[in-house]
This record gives sequence, structure tokens and C-alpha cells, in this order.
Amino acid sequence: MQTAGAVWDIEGLLGLRGTLQELPSNSSPTTSDKVAEGAVDSASRGAATPPAATAAATTAATAVATAAEPAGAAEGILQKARQDNAECAIIWAKDIKHSHANNAVCNSGASAFDLSTPSRRRAEQQKLKHELLLLRRRQQVEASALRAQHDAKVAAAKAAWEAERRKLVYKNQTLQATVDQTLARYEEDVRLLGEVRGSVLQAQEQQQQEQQKLLQQQLQQALQAERDHWSARFKAIQDEWSRKLEDERRQAQARLHQAQQNRVRFSIKEMK
Repeated sequence: MQTAGAVWDIEGLLGLRGTLQELPSNSSPTTSDKVAEGAVDSASRGAATPPAATAAATTAATAVATAAEPAGAAEGILQKARQDNAECAIIWAKDIKHSHANNAVCNSGASAFDLSTPSRRRAEQQKLKHELLLLRRRQQVEASALRAQHDAKVAAAKAAWEAERRKLVYKNQTLQATVDQTLARYEEDVRLLGEVRGSVLQAQEQQQQEQQKLLQQQLQQALQAERDHWSARFKAIQDEWSRKLEDERRQAQARLHQAQQNRVRFSIKEMK
């Protein structure tokens, strides 16, 4: 009896550990590496920036540098999954080899035993049980490989998300430093202009305030006129609907009264 495992490549399965260990890692730079390089370049380019920007860039670069830790954890999980898969494959290959030995023994004894004898049936039963065990172990190996692959993907996605988050934090800190510098320069310019042309600025501010007040008054007047207009329209519509409802109510009462009179007349005619 030829088993299903007879066509499996045992030597190839035994060499799976070396194949998995020799797999090249992803040589392309990860997101965390790119972010770290961007942080270092930004820090080197901003060496002449004010202290606030330098501190923000240093803090952001430190935060981005730690983003490589989740990526390293993901790589460790992937390496552990590869080792587990290799070990499971080796165990699986050993079981297949043992199954081949049992099959050879059973096949060699086929001429000495009849299929109807209890010993032959027990041998066939043991062979089937062993094949079932091999199938179960194969399912376990495949499930372990899928689980390890899923864990590696989750860890890689988490590392990428963490690197992206730290990159956004770095961008936010850099932008905040730029905004602070701009505001500081603007305040300094305003202070200098105020010292040189204080009276002119005060006159301009007063004029602007008066213009704002005038615009505010005009806006309030326009809003009040619009409010009065819509209030009048709403009241007119409400009065019109009230008149229509009153007319309909009167017409309905008239029709009801006419119907009652017609009913009374019809009743009188029937009585006659």
C-alpha cells in the first residue's frame, strides 16, 4: 500500500532550516530609518537656528531615533517565527521518515500475512493511525506558520505606525518651532515700530477701531432690518394661513349644515 507521504521530499524538508535562515532580510530602508535620517539631516541643516528650534529638533530627533525599537521587535518576532517553522518542518520530516519505515515493514510483510488475518488488520490500522497523526501534525505546522506570519505582519504594521506617529510628532514640533520664531520676530518688529512711530500707530489703531465700530453698527442695522423684514413676512404668512383655515372651517361647517338639512329632508320624504 503506497502512502500519501511517499512522494514528499524528506531531504528538502530537512534542509528547510538552512533555507529559512539564509533568507535575506528586507534591504530597503524602513520607515523608521528614513525618519531618523530625515531628523538627522534636519538637525544638521538647522544648526544655526535659534535655541527654541534647536531644542525642538533635538527632542524630535531623539523621539524618532527610538522608533527603531518596534521595528527591531518585529524583526525578532519574524526571526523567531522562521526558527519555529524550521523546527516544526524538521519534526514533520522525521515523522514522515518514520512513517516510510513503517510502511516499508508493512509492505514487506504483505506476502507473509493475509489481508483477512488480525495481525494484518492491526498493521493496517496502525498505519492509518500514523498517517492520521502525520496529517494532524502537518496541520499544526501550517497553523503555526500562518500564526507566526500573522504575528510578524502585525508587529511590522505596529512598528510602521509608531514610526509614522513619531515622524508626525517631529514635524509638529518643527512647525511649532518655526511658528514661535515667526511670532518672536513679528513681536520684535512691532515693538521697534512702536518705539519709532508710536503716535502714528496709535492714530491708525484709533482710526481702525472707529472703522470697526462703524462697520459693526452697520452690520447690526442690516441684521435688524433683515430680522424685521422676515418677521413681517412670517406674520403676513401666518395671518394668511389663519384666514385660509378660518375660511375652510366655515365652508366645512356650511357643508355639514347643508348635509344635515338634506338628511332631514330625506328623512321627512321617507316618512311621508
